Amino acid sequence: MALNALPLLARHTVAVMNADLGLSRKCLVLDLDNTLWGGVIGEDGLAGIKLGNGVDGQAFVAFQEYVLKLKNKGVILAVCSKNNYADAIQPFEKHPDMRLKLEDIALFIANWEPKPDNIRRIARELNIGLDSLVFADDNPVEREAVHRFVPEVDVIPLPEDPSYYVRTLSEYLLFETSSLTVEDGQRTEQYRARAQYADLEQKSIGIEEFYDSLQMEAIVTPFNEVDLPRIAQLIGKTNQFNLTTRRHGLAQLEAFMKDPHYVHLALRMRDRFADHGLVSVMIAQLEGAVLDIDTWLMSCRVIGRTVEAAILKGLCLRAEELGCTSLQGSYIRTEKNAMVADVYGKHGFDLVGEEGGVSTWTYDLQGRGSIANKFIRVVEAQ
Repeated sequence: MALNALPLLARHTVAVMNADLGLSRKCLVLDLDNTLWGGVIGEDGLAGIKLGNGVDGQAFVAFQEYVLKLKNKGVILAVCSKNNYADAIQPFEKHPDMRLKLEDIALFIANWEPKPDNIRRIARELNIGLDSLVFADDNPVEREAVHRFVPEVDVIPLPEDPSYYVRTLSEYLLFETSSLTVEDGQRTEQYRARAQYADLEQKSIGIEEFYDSLQMEAIVTPFNEVDLPRIAQLIGKTNQFNLTTRRHGLAQLEAFMKDPHYVHLALRMRDRFADHGLVSVMIAQLEGAVLDIDTWLMSCRVIGRTVEAAILKGLCLRAEELGCTSLQGSYIRTEKNAMVADVYGKHGFDLVGEEGGVSTWTYDLQGRGSIANKFIRVVEAQ
């Protein structure tokens, strides 16, 4: 290895380590005019924008192709543009040199609202943290507005020459991943479904009608070798719905699978809009008549769908098979997981102690029986 290559190797190695620790970014938010194509679609029209022909046109095509590669490895794509919506979607639908299509975009926002406000909306509707977003815009004024008013968002300083867009984005390393799974390639479809859920929820009379209308199904199984990379990926990057934020690598997960004192469950979910793949994980240790939950986490894209009740029900059934009389779990407070501070309490657990940001909960299986799962039908793996 040449010595002058070591800094580059070190940067990429640290980027992979960041991904393992859950510190990578999830979503690339893109401007349109002079970012995905040259010119202004609302003024220049479909035939007048620079895309495909000429040096600049080829540069924008190359940039779109690189963005598409990011999408194919699991980066969520969103659009945030000051534009009329009807104008903004024209190149995606009609321009022959567009590499990105509307189905590649998880959330498409084109209006005249301030971009910091729209970026907050993107985070809210995709149900991800602002610190999961990266913003790319050719306009330095818009970049500065986002940097100042939404400081959690990383801002890519695109250069004036579009020929350098690909290099600039490729040098941003927080989209790095430590592994690539089938679910990564399906992520855009899964997040696009969130907008459909939001529309359906608004039209539903009540929350129970909304849940029933989703026609949710789950498959709950012990860990297996095929799913281990996805399980390790979830454990490494999930921060919001994560009760303990303990990071277990592949070697430790394999050890759990071989140890009869551990119970491990993975949940896959689908509904009438999308197959979400493997979205929730539980690991618990058998200690006498108590099953103690070491790890419990869930992908943010299915939060609010009662998935937690489905996997808890699976854990209760396994505990009863083992002759356990109670479940025990801990919540370890972090900067990002406040949303699950009371998840045990909401499912009938009793608080037995709290100290130093750690709360301990217990559930009496003999007195209360299994936790109810009303809205998700659990089916057998095929």
